[in-house]
Amino acid sequence: MKNKALRGVVFGILGAAAYGLNPLFAVPLMNLNFTVDSMVFYRYFFAVILLGCLMLAKRQSFKLQRDEIIPVIAVGLLMALASLFLYGSYEYMDVGLASILLFAYPVIVALIMAIFFKERLSMLTIGAISLVVLGIALLNNSGQKSLNPLGLLIILLASMSYALYIVGVRQTAAHAVPSLKLTFYGLSAGLVMFLIKGMLNHGIQPLTTPLEYGNAIGSAIFPTIIALSLTNLAITHIGSTNTSIVGALEPLTGLFVGVVVFNEIITVQNMVGVILIILAVTSVVASQYIIAWCQAHLLYRHRHH
Repeated sequence: MKNKALRGVVFGILGAAAYGLNPLFAVPLMNLNFTVDSMVFYRYFFAVILLGCLMLAKRQSFKLQRDEIIPVIAVGLLMALASLFLYGSYEYMDVGLASILLFAYPVIVALIMAIFFKERLSMLTIGAISLVVLGIALLNNSGQKSLNPLGLLIILLASMSYALYIVGVRQTAAHAVPSLKLTFYGLSAGLVMFLIKGMLNHGIQPLTTPLEYGNAIGSAIFPTIIALSLTNLAITHIGSTNTSIVGALEPLTGLFVGVVVFNEIITVQNMVGVILIILAVTSVVASQYIIAWCQAHLLYRHRHH
């Protein structure tokens, strides 16, 4: 029990790092003129197949309890909507700015938990969220397009959808569903939505080369299966608010990929942003360690007195 919080933080950090690998696979497909509908469809399609095979190999049941069906589908659609709104915002603003604005979601999660679920916001949590917001802002580079009001509305809808997904996993019957099964059915719901949307637009482009297949499958494994499965585990271990704060490591992974793979330049401003985010996440990690130690110490004293 005393290690549960620490495991949750580790799950959250690894999940955030995996999700931040999105550009590594998405940018090559965008350069090959794949549409957003096609990219997200294949991302979810291969993820559902691979997760299904993994569940079969582990002999894990596909059965959902009656009270789990609607919550699981709902959180899956919320995740899909977050992806849809995020990609939709790219038509109105730079990709980097959109990705940064998406990370308003820790604030939204904290507000939802405080207002609707009466979760007490400690000064440490408020401070960590403030550092995350400031750090994400500093990761933004100059020279962005002027902020389009419609683009701002769309990216805020993406942030709201992702925040509701995180809260939904914790606060509904979905929290009792094993992580792999939850991710499988959540992605399946999103897959159906993207298939319908793609067919109503211009159809789904076929994959033809090993490079296209490699990037599509890579996007299904790392920023989808691994990221969502670990994030779901983190939510059940440390709650929605802490998971959303730890999730601020996601754009750091994207920044690292941009510098190492795509030869982007990192500025002093970017480095200050990185340091602030690391401080915020470190404070969450430290608080979880302190809480776990205190619980273990109190339990020990109770048993020996």
